[in-house]
Amino acid sequence: TAFTVEWSKVILQDKQDAGPFTFQATLHKNGNIVFVYAVMPLLVEDIEDKAHPVKVGLSDAYIMDRTVF
Repeated sequence: TAFTVEWSKVILQDKQDAGPFTFQATLHKNGNIVFVYAVMPLLVEDIEDKAHPVKVGLSDAYIMDRTVF
């Protein structure tokens, strides 16, 4: 038994001409997580990361951006 999520034809905002990414994450019954990148139009090191960190795999993506008065 497994649960799979697919991201299909994802475009990078700052590299829209590079082509779409397609990838899946699968959570298996035993807790293993498998990432499959079907289409990688760019190398990971060629993705700009000044505005956001580039991650391949599992990471916490929770961001809170607010002004406290």
